[in-house]
Amino acid sequence: MELRSSPTLLSFTDVLPTNLADAWSSGEVTTALDILEALSEKAGVRLPWALVQEALKGAFTAGALQRSPDSGQWPCDLAGASAVKVQLPQGTIPGTGTSSTDSSDVHEQEEVPYPNGRTLVTEAELETNEIQNLEEQLDDLKRAATESGLELKFKVQIKLTGESRPSEDAISKLNGLLKEVSDQFGLK
Repeated sequence: MELRSSPTLLSFTDVLPTNLADAWSSGEVTTALDILEALSEKAGVRLPWALVQEALKGAFTAGALQRSPDSGQWPCDLAGASAVKVQLPQGTIPGTGTSSTDSSDVHEQEEVPYPNGRTLVTEAELETNEIQNLEEQLDDLKRAATESGLELKFKVQIKLTGESRPSEDAISKLNGLLKEVSDQFGLK
């Protein structure tokens, strides 16, 4: 029996098309399993799924990759890796990781000039459980941003919809709850 040393940790950049063309050879969408297989082939040894899963998590957190709309559940075990479909963020030029200037994509993913480089922006309507997921990712997100030389900021919009305008009492109660989060919140 031959013992091998533990494989080195992967960076989220290791799973991007520019660094792993074999996994992305079929186009703009690949699977987590294809990424695992291409990384394993590149390393010359079968890599543990947990190692590749962490690299993908980092890429998702950094906004360098996203799951396609028809992707399987994430996170997942190795058995589910073939169902996890991965793509570049909307508005990104394939193979470069940089934003296109197509104005139809700007709402999804835009890059805005910034004095020290670029500002990356993404927007999504989140369910309450997804906000909890975001909270769970905050430390990793902050770490990934800092390691990339970026400052992490959030701009939060809260939208309440209904058949008719709520009573002033209801609005006052909602604003009271929101003010406990930030004085900047106030429904109008």
